[in-house]
Amino acid sequence: MPEYQDEFDLNLPLIDTLKGCHKAIESLGWHIIKQGEKSIVCKEHFSFGFTWPTQIEIILNSKSSNSTRVTLNGSISGYGPVQSSHLRRQIA
Repeated sequence: MPEYQDEFDLNLPLIDTLKGCHKAIESLGWHIIKQGEKSIVCKEHFSFGFTWPTQIEIILNSKSSNSTRVTLNGSISGYGPVQSSHLRRQIA
């Protein structure tokens, strides 16, 4: 199962970053599988094609009152370059 991780910092408080993540997930049409205080697990809807749905765990860590570290842990079923490329595109 291919996995991919990306991290970046936002100059936003944790609560605003969490709200932004919800809006991004909604705009993509993905669904939330699980949510915690500082994390969200979401999954792409299945559609027939050459790739399986991507699942992404979003972990938020407050660096200060106005800065949040966002970690994206992505995974996808299946193997090979097509699945790996799809996963990286979804996280990018």
